[in-house]
Amino acid sequence: EGKTLRLKQQYTLCSASLQDIIARFERRSGESVSWDKFPEKVAIQMNDTHPTLCIPELIRILMDVKGLSWKEAWEITQRTVAYTNHTVLPEALEKWSLKLLQELLPRHVEIIDMIEEELIHTIISEYGMEDLDVLQQKLKQMRILDNIELPASVLELLVNSEEDPVVEEDESSDEAIEPEDEENQSEEQEP
Repeated sequence: EGKTLRLKQQYTLCSASLQDIIARFERRSGESVSWDKFPEKVAIQMNDTHPTLCIPELIRILMDVKGLSWKEAWEITQRTVAYTNHTVLPEALEKWSLKLLQELLPRHVEIIDMIEEELIHTIISEYGMEDLDVLQQKLKQMRILDNIELPASVLELLVNSEEDPVVEEDESSDEAIEPEDEENQSEEQEP
C-alpha cells in the first residue's frame, strides 16, 4: 500500500507541475502555439529519481492531449528535460514494479516501452554490433526495464547481425561472379 500511495503521489505532483508549465507556455504563446519552441522557453530539471515520471507524462500530454506525433513529442522531451543523480548506490535508486505501473499507469508503460526501444537503438548505434558480448553488457547496464525481453525489432537486428557476417563474406565473393554469369546467360538467350 505504501508503494502504491508513493507512486500515486509522485505521478500527481509530476502531472500537476507539467500541466501548469504547459498552460503557462500556451498562455504566453498566444493563439499560435509553436511546440518546437517549448524547449527554448522551458527547462525541466529532475533532481534525483523521484520526478522521473515527468518524462512519460510530458510525452503523454504532448501526444494524447496536444496531438503531437511520437517523434515530435520524444524530440521535445529530450530537449526539455534534464536529470541530476545524487545517488551513487544502485540499490538506493527508486524502482517500480512493472505490475504496479501497469495497474496504475498503463499508458505510461506503453510510452516507457517506446522510450526503451529508442534507448536500445541508441545503445546499438553507439556501441555497434561487432562485439555482441559488449553490446549485451551495455544493454543490461543501461536499459530502463529490467528482466524484460528485448523488443522484437532489436531481437531481429541481433539475429540478423549474427547471421550476416557469414552471408556477407559469401555474397561478396559471389557478387563478383554473378554479374558475369548473368551477362553470359543474357548473351546466350539472345538470338
